[in-house]
Amino acid sequence: MKYNLLIATILSTLSLLFVVLLSQYPMILFFVLCILVILIDRIYPRPALFYICCAIGGGIAESIGIHFGLRTWTYAEPTSPLNIPLWILPIWANAAVFMVGLGQLIGPN
Repeated sequence: MKYNLLIATILSTLSLLFVVLLSQYPMILFFVLCILVILIDRIYPRPALFYICCAIGGGIAESIGIHFGLRTWTYAEPTSPLNIPLWILPIWANAAVFMVGLGQLIGPN
């Protein structure tokens, strides 16, 4: 189980590295991040609806924060209608899966 957390941590860190390295290629970045979510799903299997809800929910929350927050961040190439890049969605799914797995590891049994 501890090795699963280590592997999930490495894959989550890779997702951030890919954002830095592939930010000029948003569609490639989107697909690479989706592949990482699939790899993390091998460690912490979840129903597809879980990933979809986390991706869309996180994306909408970020969109609301950007839209209604004063002096928040903006993205250079946002995707309509949420005004966030498409690659944000698998990042949110990745983060949610990682946090659920972490919670299972360190939470009360």
